[in-house]
Amino acid sequence: MIFQQDLGNILVFLAVPVFFYLFQKETNLMLPASLFVMLTACCLGSLSYVIYHTFGVIFHPHGQSTEFYPESMIAQLIFLVFADIILYKPARKYLGWMVTKFHNAFVWRIACIFPCCFTFLVFTYIPHNYYDIYTYHDLHVYFSMMLTLLVFVFLLYVLFYTIIHSYVENQYILEEQKILEIQAKEYSSFPNMYRRQEKSAMIFVIRSLLSLDC
Repeated sequence: MIFQQDLGNILVFLAVPVFFYLFQKETNLMLPASLFVMLTACCLGSLSYVIYHTFGVIFHPHGQSTEFYPESMIAQLIFLVFADIILYKPARKYLGWMVTKFHNAFVWRIACIFPCCFTFLVFTYIPHNYYDIYTYHDLHVYFSMMLTLLVFVFLLYVLFYTIIHSYVENQYILEEQKILEIQAKEYSSFPNMYRRQEKSAMIFVIRSLLSLDC
């Protein structure tokens, strides 16, 4: 299975940096976090690419990946619309929380590897000649591999969110403990300050009485 860089694929890859620049310009996120969000969107786009060629394999067994099929394009658009509707709230809640609360640039750079590799693997796994899948009886392997890869990436995202959420919550707990320790030290110093002030007041009163007697 060979990856064919036709004109459409080239335009897609050229459009990604442009959209990333516009996205980064409109947000205040750090660069690695913005890149992670953009690569996540690329993952969704690569899945729609799989939908497109899946319909091509089913309805055009003798076709090629470089050819245009209207029904495949319609299926791809329907998938993108439903994916946007379904994933809008979860992405805004969980992904948005991660990119705004977690500010470790090194971890974000490492995390960008996973959506980038997934996107690359999906594009390279698309067969040039659809009939090769039927010739070598690879149809079930093709669908099972795609499904396995999708589940694997989903679990990686869940694991990554769980780790980040636990880390951020632990940081909040540590900060609260430090604040409580500082407050406890300040409160513990109040009785000593009160005793010193009481002694000073008593000494002042005694000296005032002595001065009156004199």
